[in-house]
Parts: sequence; C-alpha cells; structure tokens
Amino acid sequence: MRKFFVFVCILLLLAMIGWKLSEPLREKLAQENQLKRTSDAAKIEHYLTVGGDEWLGYLIFRSPKFRQALEEEGIALTFEVEADFQARFNKLATGEFDFVCATIDSFLVNARSSNFPAVIVFGIDESYGGDAVLARSGIESLDDLNREEIQGALVGYSPSEFLLKSQIAHFGLDQLKPKMGEFRTDDAQSAYDRLAKGEVDFAVLWEPLVSKALREIPEVKRLMDTRQARGIVYDVAIASRSLVAEQPKVVQTVTRLYFESLNEYLASPGEFTKLAQSDSGESRPDAEAMLSGVRFLNLQDNREMMSGTRDLRFTDAVSNITRILVDVGDLPSDPLNGNPRLVINSGFIEQVGGGQAVATGGREVQPMKRFFRPLSGAQWQSLYEMKSGTLLEEPITFGVGQSEIEAEFQTSLKEASQKLVHYPGHRIIVQAHVSPGSDPQLDRELSQERADAIRDFMVAQGAVDKNRIFAVGMGGDEPVVRKDGEGIRSWKRRCRRARIYLAEDT
Repeated sequence: MRKFFVFVCILLLLAMIGWKLSEPLREKLAQENQLKRTSDAAKIEHYLTVGGDEWLGYLIFRSPKFRQALEEEGIALTFEVEADFQARFNKLATGEFDFVCATIDSFLVNARSSNFPAVIVFGIDESYGGDAVLARSGIESLDDLNREEIQGALVGYSPSEFLLKSQIAHFGLDQLKPKMGEFRTDDAQSAYDRLAKGEVDFAVLWEPLVSKALREIPEVKRLMDTRQARGIVYDVAIASRSLVAEQPKVVQTVTRLYFESLNEYLASPGEFTKLAQSDSGESRPDAEAMLSGVRFLNLQDNREMMSGTRDLRFTDAVSNITRILVDVGDLPSDPLNGNPRLVINSGFIEQVGGGQAVATGGREVQPMKRFFRPLSGAQWQSLYEMKSGTLLEEPITFGVGQSEIEAEFQTSLKEASQKLVHYPGHRIIVQAHVSPGSDPQLDRELSQERADAIRDFMVAQGAVDKNRIFAVGMGGDEPVVRKDGEGIRSWKRRCRRARIYLAEDT
C-alpha cells in the first residue's frame, strides 16, 4: 500500500512539473486560438502548403483569385519556393508540403527514393515553345551536337536540361550525353551570356531569353523547342497520398477552384498578362513572351488526357518520359514496372462539375495529330535540306539482294515509330544505302526497294500517315569510311544501312 502511495505521489509530482513546463506552450496556443476566434481566421479549417518554384506555369497557385476562392471554402494556401527538386519531394514525403508543382520527369526521378509518396491529380501546363535549343552559326541540325568538340550551356536539372536529354535519347546523340555535367550553369542568364559571348556552340534557354537570343545574338538559330517537341515537358499538380486518403474533399475543392480560377484568367488575357508581369517582375513584353511559351492545361484538356480521348494520355506521357529517363541513365529501370497508373489519380478531375466554359486565352495550339498533304519530289528535297536530325541510323539486316525486313531491324523501326508522337509537325525521310556493287543502277534499284520496304513497314506497323513519309534509295554512292584493319565483309555490312530523318513541315 505504501509503495502504491509513493508511486501516485511521484506521478502527481511529474504531472505538476509537466504542467508548469508546458505553460508557455499552452499560453501560446491559447493566444493563437483567441486570435483565430476573434478574426476572420476562424473561418479557416485547413492550412495547405504547396511547394514549387518561380516558373510562370505555377502562376495560378500564387494568384489572388485562387487563394481568395480557397479562403471562402475554409482553406488557406501558402506557396513556398523550393528550387531543389529532391528537397521538394523530401518535404512532401515528411508532410511539410501537401502539394508539389513539378515536371513529370523530376517527379519520377526525385520521388523514387521515398517510394512515390504522392500522386498526380491534374496537369498544370505543357511547355509550348518556352524551352528551346539554340545554336550559333555552323550548327545546322541536332546531329551536329554529336561532334566531339561541341560545347554547350544550360541550367542544371531544369526542364531545359530534360528537353536536351530527350533529344539525346531520340536522336542518338551519344557523344553529348557524358558532357552534360560540364555544360550546367547556375542560372539561365549565365547560359545566355555564354552563348552571346561565343564561348559555347549552343545553349538551352527558356523565355524570355529565347526570344532575346534570337533577336540580339547574330546568326543564332532555333534547332528545337517544345512547340516542335511535344509531350516532353509537362508540369503537374502532385498531392500527398495521406492528404488524398484522409481529406479527399479538400483535394477536390483545390482541384475545382484551381480550374475555375484558371478559366477566369484565360478569359481575360490582359488581366492574366498583368498578373504575370507582377509575379515575374519582368516588363510587359517579356511577361507576354513568357506566357506565350506556356500552354496551360484547362479542365477539358485534363479530362481528355485522363480519360484517353486525347491523342496523348497522361499514362502515355508518364511512360514515354520514363523511357527517356532510362535511355539517358537518370533511372536504372522503370520504377513503376510498366504501370504509370500507380502515380495518377484521375478521380478528382472526373468529379469536377461539367458546367464550366473552356477558355483557351485565344491561343492556337497545334494538335498532336496532323493532316499531311502530298508533296512533290522537289518539296521533299527542300525539306531534307532543312532536316532537324537523324532519328535512326544503323545497319539494315536484309538478306543479300533481298528487301524483306528481318525481325531484328523491325524492332528498331517500331521503337523509332514510337518516338514520332513527340514530333507531330515533322515529316519523315527514309534513306536506304547498299554496299557498292559492280552495277550502280542495280544498286540504286535495290536500295529503293529497301527504302520502300522500310516506309511500308512504318505505315503498316507504326501507323505513320503515308503522305508524311518519303523513301529514297541512295544506292552505293555514299559508303561509310572503312576502318583500319576492317574486313571487307564487315565493311560492306556497315554500308548496308538505313537513315531516318525528321524534318519540320513548315
């Protein structure tokens, strides 16, 4: 009995000490509660933090209309700038952030270590000309970036870097890949300055520096931008799984009010430009240039991309971007094991009411699928002279004197066809080469048969519009250089090759 009494006394003493020590905290909480009870803060039930950066595509999250609309529904939102992508997703995993705004590629790379603690709930925007690969005189196509001596500049670990990585993966720029580290700069202005001073051959920039470079740096040209290379740089709204599971109504409210606010701004371009100017601190012309490089995804865009009625679905975008990341070595393998739905929740888009008008801001956006009219031989020749780059070049595994495509090469053609979804405005030029024989005319006829066979395969198996693709046999007039000590049979095999070029249809 005595021991029990002593035990109870000790507990009471500890409780008194704890009560005394917690007094400052209790007073602080009481003051905060009083502040909330006696002010408009009493209306706020949920406090959310969104992590992102200063990219203009995230403008709606920082806009007065969106935040005011949320407050009327009892939600207070704070947008916190976190430039480091890994830190952004770490804070999402630990609960410091409720939402994150980021590109799909950064999500796949940086959220993998925490086993994807969040899901994509809607698309924010697609870079549409806002990021571009620019080059100085002497660089005529993407193929020239594969030169051993080439020098470049870009902002490290940015959407612009991913644009270049997509070109490395799609156009086989293997010489460029190991140089990425030495090309990185801390900011876009530094990359611009290096291009302007002639210290580099090319730079990857974003608006308004893209327009400025084309306007002010002599002989600089655009090799590729996100208006030409589509479905590569997507920004998405990513919600923590705990928030989705525990407070789905909050996520639903955020989704609904986001699109209502976006719709209002897109319907008032002048007001939207003014907001962009205030947010970025740039001049009105520069703010307009920056907005012109962003294709905001409205509610209808999201519905179609989530449901699969759009040419490119979100699941396709995730899979395609994963493939690029694996090809360039940013991911060792597909972390989703071929199931992109693991990181997408389409339910919130499906539940948004259907009565909203769909505003576009008056911008014309080229569709992901286009109609291609037939071209003359001369028109195809002019396109070839302005080619963007080589999509495929490798030996053709035909039998001797045959034009039937063997299975090994069929796989390469199918992979090349899959990449075409990213270049909807480009035509395709197929060249077939044979090893030099005794009769140049027969060589040309055989090479034309093989070029036709490749074209027909891509039309039948790759769903390529027949008017989009042109086949030409080059004969044996352009043999590859024979290596020192290379046997004649090995050299001739390398001469039997296919080239597939992309050329933008302007």
